[in-house]
Amino acid sequence: MKGNPEEYRVVDFTPAGTRRFDRFLIRAARLIQGGRGKVIIHFRGEMEFDPNDLRILHWFLKSARLRFADVRMVVPSVKMRETLLLTRLDIFTRIYNTLEEAKRGKGFMPFIKYGSIAAAAVLVLFYSHIVQWLVFSWRIDPYYSHGFLVAAASLFLLWWRRKELKDPQSDFSLKSFFLVGAGILLYLIGSFRGANFLIGFSFVFFLLGSVSLLYGKAVYDQVFLPATLLFFAVPLPRLDEAASFLQHHIAAWTARLVSAVGIEAYSVGVNIFFGESHIVIDAPCSGLRSLIALLFVGTLFVGLLQAPPLKKTLLLLSVIPISVLSNLMRVAVLVLIAHGWGLKAAMFYFHYLSGLLLFVMALSALFLERGLLRCGLKAV
Repeated sequence: MKGNPEEYRVVDFTPAGTRRFDRFLIRAARLIQGGRGKVIIHFRGEMEFDPNDLRILHWFLKSARLRFADVRMVVPSVKMRETLLLTRLDIFTRIYNTLEEAKRGKGFMPFIKYGSIAAAAVLVLFYSHIVQWLVFSWRIDPYYSHGFLVAAASLFLLWWRRKELKDPQSDFSLKSFFLVGAGILLYLIGSFRGANFLIGFSFVFFLLGSVSLLYGKAVYDQVFLPATLLFFAVPLPRLDEAASFLQHHIAAWTARLVSAVGIEAYSVGVNIFFGESHIVIDAPCSGLRSLIALLFVGTLFVGLLQAPPLKKTLLLLSVIPISVLSNLMRVAVLVLIAHGWGLKAAMFYFHYLSGLLLFVMALSALFLERGLLRCGLKAV
């Protein structure tokens, strides 16, 4: 026997003590767990293991294997050695399967269960007033009347992907904690400054972070697009100033475009003068409302594509110039109709259809760009 003999403690077992086999193994396990150095279990005679003995031996080998590497067993026959080898193999297989199940998240089911309850309680307690504010804003804010459509689209995507949401895998990743932390920080800032839109954004971050932390990457990937769409349902402040900026520029660009086709026109502020008539570019015609709605539609469209991130980013960024140019063409056509057939024909016939025309033009441009970039659609 190599090494210092004092390192080893020999524990003998004889067939006569078969009835005390369980007590023997418990005593041996306590010696090992008590830190009595390296242990040799010496079977002094041939014996048969019944099912109960094997269950006890399973428990013993599992404890010894997980806590100490230097446990040896000496047996008098090849048959007993093979029995012990098979028993060890069975234990190792069980340990491996247990670890694999834990790796897949099943070992964290209590954490997932109670974590989900806690996250749901936080969402209800801290965000119920924001949900009420959102619904109220969608009803009265002309820039966010599409909010109900956004919520419906998000819920539909979640329902459609419900089969992919049934395999939770807890993920203690940096991304999970970053998203939860960002949600909490935005909530605190929004509450301190009275900025409801920040609290609305924090809802999305907290939701994504909780899903990533509790259910893992696979579920997070399925929830990411429906949750991201909610950003376009949160009303932003000071939109009237942005609309005013666009009103003046749309009026100026439209006058130049109409003049380029041979009709004398000029702009003063938000007014476009041509011939003996003029039209006013009010807030809805600034294109800001259609820009926000098209960003929502574009995000949904890009999210359903199979393409590299760079191509998706290019498509999404192109929504802004496509929306602005489509609105410019819409107003220019309106001026041309007013010049050719009068203001009544332009305002009472074409004006109400021009919003639909804008969306058709913008979506056609997106589909054309998708074809040029060779991006394929994937299943919802």
